[in-house]
Amino acid sequence: MPSEAIAQLPANRDHDRERSRSAHILLLSGRPADAISETENLLTQKDIPDDLRGIAEWTMFWALTCLNDFRKGRRQAEAVLADRERHADAAVVGALLLLAQFAMVDGRIADSFTHLCEALRITDRGAVEAIQRPYTRLILSLYYRAMREFDAADIAIQAAEEEINDLGLTVLAAQPALFRSVLHLGTGRLDDAAAEAQAGSMTAEELGTHGFIRVGLSILAVIALRQGDIDAAVRHIERFQSIQAAPEMLYGSVWEKWVMAAVAEAQGDPGRAVDILDAIYTDEEKRRWALLTTPLTAAWMTRLALAAANRPYARAILDTAEYLARNNPDFPVFAVTFAHARGLFHQDPGALAAAADQPEPWARALVAEDLGVLLATTSGTDATAKAVDSLDEALDGYERIGALWDVARVRARLRALGVRRRHWGQSQRPAFGWESLTDTERAVASLIIRGMTNRQIAQRMFLSPHTVSTHLRRMFGKLNIASRTELARIVAEMCPELIKDG
Repeated sequence: MPSEAIAQLPANRDHDRERSRSAHILLLSGRPADAISETENLLTQKDIPDDLRGIAEWTMFWALTCLNDFRKGRRQAEAVLADRERHADAAVVGALLLLAQFAMVDGRIADSFTHLCEALRITDRGAVEAIQRPYTRLILSLYYRAMREFDAADIAIQAAEEEINDLGLTVLAAQPALFRSVLHLGTGRLDDAAAEAQAGSMTAEELGTHGFIRVGLSILAVIALRQGDIDAAVRHIERFQSIQAAPEMLYGSVWEKWVMAAVAEAQGDPGRAVDILDAIYTDEEKRRWALLTTPLTAAWMTRLALAAANRPYARAILDTAEYLARNNPDFPVFAVTFAHARGLFHQDPGALAAAADQPEPWARALVAEDLGVLLATTSGTDATAKAVDSLDEALDGYERIGALWDVARVRARLRALGVRRRHWGQSQRPAFGWESLTDTERAVASLIIRGMTNRQIAQRMFLSPHTVSTHLRRMFGKLNIASRTELARIVAEMCPELIKDG
């Protein structure tokens, strides 16, 4: 029922409950501002039941979080926590989630986790609506991923997905795949990240949750760029820009800006890339959020600003990286990130060497590349040899994760130093046939021939069933087949040891 029609209904319990559902649908559809308007109208009703008021307040807090309107939301959230007895648990959880996000933006990571853990304790008591229960674990997974605690992030996603399945929350079905895609991107599993993002986007499209379609497309654009397919990245960008939905969901606005800027840089226009990111460079809150939550790291933004001859912007990023490192000593990833940015800004090889302990494989390769580039410009009898060693390390790191765009760039740097390296085998992987299958696709095939269902395979491989379906469709296309029986025949011919292992 359209929100305009709902707004004209008389205030009774059934109609109020319908308006509450409408607000949540607006939120999932990528319209958080409209969801806030709907809940504010609902909350003006004096005789609204306590449980329904709690649901409406939760929806309002989550919508404010999606809009990053922490100033308004913080006051309301603190008021709820100061008078908990008058508010339902759902409202308290919503307030805690917003304050957790605000603490993260403010650079107070420990406080953010404290709020989330308290919200999780309340949620696990079962005192909130089913539709609200998975959110706390999903946000925990993103924060763990931001801190590069990948195992903890995966556990949180699994728990949230089990809740979504057990409670029959079909409307949230796209989210585990998208959250897992972000995790795989961080751990360098690009093929798996792409499969999860495709599955999540398709599910979101089927459900009409447009905000999450944008998220999936922005992740796919990042992956396409890493794999050297700029045209595909541009197509994904054009598509998510055409979807009418607020881009803030799941860090969406920063992801979108980052990939648009990265494409501009890849096209040889760092000035345009900096312009795309101007709001992040110039707003302290947005800088902290970007450095905390996305692959748009302190080092990348520092390098970009320096390439565009904008040293003040680079300095702003460095100061933010230092702030995060100084205020969060229990989270060493920030010290490493700060060292990387400092090494670039001051052209300090010692700082870059100190940043080598990056938890993400792509970031480790990036540090090695930056160090190699710097060493190549220094004097000394062994400077060139050290530069080549560092660039070789970067090349190996990029090749291992299939970051072909970065591989090509490092090869060019090595050629400039008079060094040629053989091309990596994966870059020559054919488009069709058995040899075109990725390691993950072969693993899925080995389980299919053992008679496992998609859901059983998903549980075994820590994937979503939608992602297993995506892998299966891609295998069928690459092998020009249409059934599991045909797949089993090909496996028997090409890789019989998989059957023996079964």
